[in-house]
Amino acid sequence: MTTNTAVSATKGEYFMTVGALYVAIGEQWCREAGASAALVKRHMPGLPVTLYADRHWSSDSIDDVRVMQAGGNPLLSKTLWMAEAPYDRTLFLDTDITLCESIDELLTLCDRFDLAVPHAPYRLANMGLAAPLPDFLSAGVPDCFPGMNTGLLVYDRSPRVSAFFKTWCEYHKQHCSITPQAPSQPSFRSALYRSDLRFAIIPEEYHCRFVYPFKVSGRVRVFHGRHPDMNLVVRRINHCPLPRVGVGYLVESDARAIPNGGIVSLVEDSFQDGTPGSRGIVGD
Repeated sequence: MTTNTAVSATKGEYFMTVGALYVAIGEQWCREAGASAALVKRHMPGLPVTLYADRHWSSDSIDDVRVMQAGGNPLLSKTLWMAEAPYDRTLFLDTDITLCESIDELLTLCDRFDLAVPHAPYRLANMGLAAPLPDFLSAGVPDCFPGMNTGLLVYDRSPRVSAFFKTWCEYHKQHCSITPQAPSQPSFRSALYRSDLRFAIIPEEYHCRFVYPFKVSGRVRVFHGRHPDMNLVVRRINHCPLPRVGVGYLVESDARAIPNGGIVSLVEDSFQDGTPGSRGIVGD
């Protein structure tokens, strides 16, 4: 099931399909995709949702399930399947995304850009891998070009984007031939650097990778990660709109075990006289 959404005048006077896409391999991840999609439906009820999965699956929050042939590396399957998105404009979401409100404005980024993606929570050229990257990935890509997180992407269907996905898939396949179960983000970084895409960076308020240290200002709309009490995590991090940093909530941890939720405000909770106060801890 798809819906037609008018493209802005900058893209021409025609209609296009716009929707959200999940990729899931395994029953646990299909179930997780359904739970995430339920929040998409709550906050963006007009947006159709498609799931690419390795099995037949049914969920009230997913409009279309397409059974795909999975390979040995689920992350490589994700890369390959993302390139076959069924929409003209795609909001790709990992299954562990928690949406707190509508993010329609992210879809408008592709009125001016080919693709929108958030930074990865670390800046290392090797994306945190224990083994060095193969030369074909790292050669010529400066350390100052950051890694990206592929858990949330917005992209249009176009020849340039298709060429980028082809390169990304090729790099990832080669990487997997050297490093079994290789993640997708190092090859994404190299392919993006060598592409001619116009890309926008999605800020942390629209993609808070809260299991790592983070910094946000204002309300966080999208949380990326797993935690046994997501309501607590959301409440802790969105306690106030002021600039704040967090230590990161590991998957195994409970936010209650971290003093004051691990959220530090960079300014006083209120400074009615216009003068910043001392730094303070923000908790419940």
